[in-house]
Amino acid sequence: MEEVIGGEKMKLAKKWLGAILLSTSCMTLIWGCGNATETSIQLTQETCSLLEGESAQIIAMTDEDTNVLWSSSDESIVSVTDGEVFGKRIGTATITASVGKKKAECIVTVGEDDSQNTYLASKVNGYYMEIGAADSLQTEFVICTKDSEGKVTEKEATNLTYKMYNRGIAMIDDKGVITPLEVGPTTMTVTSGELSCTVDVIVATKLIDTTEDWMEVLNTTDNLEAYYYVTSDLDFEGVKYTGLGSTIEKEAAKCFRGTIDGGNHVVKNITITCATGSHGIFGPLLDAKVRNLSFDNVTLTAGGNIVNGCGLAPSISGYGSVFENVFVDLQYKKKATGNSGILASEIDGAALFEKCLFTVSSPSGNTSRDGIKIAGSFNEGTQAKNLLVLCEGTAPTQLPEGLQIFTDKMEAIWKLNSEKMLGSEWSYSATDLPRLGN
Repeated sequence: MEEVIGGEKMKLAKKWLGAILLSTSCMTLIWGCGNATETSIQLTQETCSLLEGESAQIIAMTDEDTNVLWSSSDESIVSVTDGEVFGKRIGTATITASVGKKKAECIVTVGEDDSQNTYLASKVNGYYMEIGAADSLQTEFVICTKDSEGKVTEKEATNLTYKMYNRGIAMIDDKGVITPLEVGPTTMTVTSGELSCTVDVIVATKLIDTTEDWMEVLNTTDNLEAYYYVTSDLDFEGVKYTGLGSTIEKEAAKCFRGTIDGGNHVVKNITITCATGSHGIFGPLLDAKVRNLSFDNVTLTAGGNIVNGCGLAPSISGYGSVFENVFVDLQYKKKATGNSGILASEIDGAALFEKCLFTVSSPSGNTSRDGIKIAGSFNEGTQAKNLLVLCEGTAPTQLPEGLQIFTDKMEAIWKLNSEKMLGSEWSYSATDLPRLGN
């Protein structure tokens, strides 16, 4: 199993969102099965054995030329597309083919690929560099051998060849030395004989390693179009959080227009005091990109009511802002008023939210009555693709198309078994969908 990077809630949020989406998909299939004529269906096999990463074709035989609907009882173990099954991890899943009310099943078992007992690996999870901070970085690779008891021994890898996929971002010589050229993400593949592995290479304007780094980036007035990469989890417990954007300010010269890639890490225990103006995790954003980042236990508070308290930012402007694979656990400690928005006080461009989850709680447990909206105001061009907001109490108003709202007590979401998550993959099944509330 690969090393799990990032916080538990990030993984649980992905699992819960994946389960919701799977359940929705299953309901669509059920509604689409109302054929007037009964059609028989039979599969070419009732059982199938695969190795991890291996695929096989299952053929459905029917007595009419009609579409066959395929599904897997656990997409994290076996996926299926038009009868082609793919083994993703060790376990067993049932593949179902259906036509109308008739269905046939094949039990697919995925076993371990023993050929992976010897493999090539990097000595670090990835290579992260700041542009201009270092001229080069030496890579290191080892050949690993795993015995029957799971014990791994290493030896130095020799006769290596290297391939950098985006040579505009970084180049690598025949000795494995990386030279950064331009900011951005890329990957490289390294080969030793028949063994190979692929490793991330990140060249950033600045690497964010500490809470001090985060605050420096948040309060900078320079490099507003820069590329930042988070390399570790950040805990703001006992640390004063002072971000930009105490008021709504949409001047391009004062808005962050760059990229922050969280690397699937967690920024947690943030407390934001809302006095005057608008407040959020970030300052005003203009065509900004935020990806692969979890914000856990973000608290908005004030001496009186919270005025214009936001989850992400006071304002999100422009037509290029993207929020992808972002999770925010947001708590309003006082009654929210004004343009308090879960996403922002205002979204006046065409922002895209994709694979995002927000959990929201407020003192009364009734977000609509408290005045908390999805956004105080937003442009009709805002897009939501798999954006889920989980609220205590009544759902907020002002819902962009593609947004899903679920309301009830939220404790159950954290009671899922996190060990079922493999790395950053979405591991879920219809039976794992939590029951919210009592």
